[in-house]
Amino acid sequence: MMTGRTPGGLLLPNKNALEFAKRAPWPMHCEEPPAPAGGLRIDAGYLSPYFITDPGRCLAGLDDAFVLAAANAIVTQQDLVPILEKVAQSGQPLLIVAPAVGEEVLALLVLNKLRGILRVCAVALKDIGPVADHLGCRIIPVPLARCALTDLGSARHISSGIRSTVIVRS
Repeated sequence: MMTGRTPGGLLLPNKNALEFAKRAPWPMHCEEPPAPAGGLRIDAGYLSPYFITDPGRCLAGLDDAFVLAAANAIVTQQDLVPILEKVAQSGQPLLIVAPAVGEEVLALLVLNKLRGILRVCAVALKDIGPVADHLGCRIIPVPLARCALTDLGSARHISSGIRSTVIVRS
């Protein structure tokens, strides 16, 4: 299901992994994350059910996570691999919020999550501004080659459902 590894240890998907990521079984009955005090609710849910961490409620949860607010669509692996390697080395989870995430990138994220290399979730949201404002972070242009961990936002808790995501800042 993979073609190789990056120098930082990420798995790179091949065509079979792309097809696998696209054929994910979507849950039938799912809860939406509750909105805790101080949390920002956005109308965008996880892009793949493979990001689910709580199968009973169909929610993807991340604690003490980095948040990448991308200014434009993340379409190729090369756009994302440099910052993913840094996040993987840190051991912290990552929420990616971007206007769009390409199939190749989604397969990269799913493969590395399933193999335990990354704890990650991605959501597609056209207007990234409210997320960046809530977290006090920069909106980062793609490609992300020069992006550092200090450019990312941070959240105490993230809970993503099929239709919405709640972000509680640190």
